[in-house]
Amino acid sequence: ARMQVESVPLAPRLRDLGCHPAGLSDLQAFLARDDLLAEVAALNATGLTEAERLELTQLLPRLADACERLAEVALPPMLVHPDFRVANCVLGDMSVRFLNWADSFVVHPFISLLRLLQLDYPEALEAPQRDPVVSAYLSNFEGLQTRARLLEALRLAGRLFPAWTLMQWSRELSLLEPGGVSREIVQDTWVAVARQ
Repeated sequence: ARMQVESVPLAPRLRDLGCHPAGLSDLQAFLARDDLLAEVAALNATGLTEAERLELTQLLPRLADACERLAEVALPPMLVHPDFRVANCVLGDMSVRFLNWADSFVVHPFISLLRLLQLDYPEALEAPQRDPVVSAYLSNFEGLQTRARLLEALRLAGRLFPAWTLMQWSRELSLLEPGGVSREIVQDTWVAVARQ
């Protein structure tokens, strides 16, 4: 979190170096795409069921509303590790090194925390206001917002996390050759995230 806060003035330079911007406006544009549901359905042989398509259609306006409400919390985009989890941390005597920065992007900072919680501390998602990992992380942002606003932002970011993930997988999918094994894996993951 401290590294993320320190990255704010570096965001333009990080984008120039290849960190993908993936801000709330990018997410809103992604969710507003006319072809989004058709793309999800076409990605694998089974696609989404009619009930899943209807559910996703009804969910999209609520996700757009969550984007707007999260933007009101006014945390600037920051450097985000796309696979931030314990397995990508190496503890030294007095330091921690973070591995696997290849697909870093500049986005709402809580995406990193949500990835960590989802993979390594899922119980923290049930009561984030009492969790020590969440508390330590959020303490770095208290100069930017109140604790109550930060917890609200975390809740909203949690609702948007699958949509952000879908947007990132969509970007990956666009870079892969049709018919390849990697593309099939990404396609299956894309549909699984859409179902989430």
